[in-house]
Amino acid sequence: GEEARDDEAHFQVSIQIIHPSKPPLHNCGGTLISKNKVLTAAHCVRSYEDDPKDFLKSYVVHVGIRKLSKPNYRAIQISNVSIHPDYQSDPVDFADVAVITLERDVPEDSHISYGVLQTRELLVGEEVTIYGWGWTQENESGHNVDALQKANLTVQKHSPLKNLIFY
Repeated sequence: GEEARDDEAHFQVSIQIIHPSKPPLHNCGGTLISKNKVLTAAHCVRSYEDDPKDFLKSYVVHVGIRKLSKPNYRAIQISNVSIHPDYQSDPVDFADVAVITLERDVPEDSHISYGVLQTRELLVGEEVTIYGWGWTQENESGHNVDALQKANLTVQKHSPLKNLIFY
């Protein structure tokens, strides 16, 4: 991948863990899909089901963010998390999806926009672009990046997930 341009992916958010004595820590990415909804992976927010009150105190969504090290973004508290009812953490499958509801609305501006959800099935061989701040190599042997990255991928035929690696 490569660093995303400043005019790309204004829908990308960083879901961060709040530490009392340290700066917030990036946990996962997500897509702002409306003024108060974020689409993310269920495995990123699964601890919500264990203790919702603790989760809501410990996590925040950062919008308008490009570099994790630069505080030029807005932090929005989370009011609710809805995890797909068929989600299973082992093995992870198609239902690894969740929607976060934000405590307040996020208006669109020059640094924030709402992502457009795919309304048709992607075709095998079609090229897609992914965005995030994840690891730069498999098995976390690379490093977690500071600047938002993008990579082009080719859609593959669906097969059962084995040896899945999260970035």
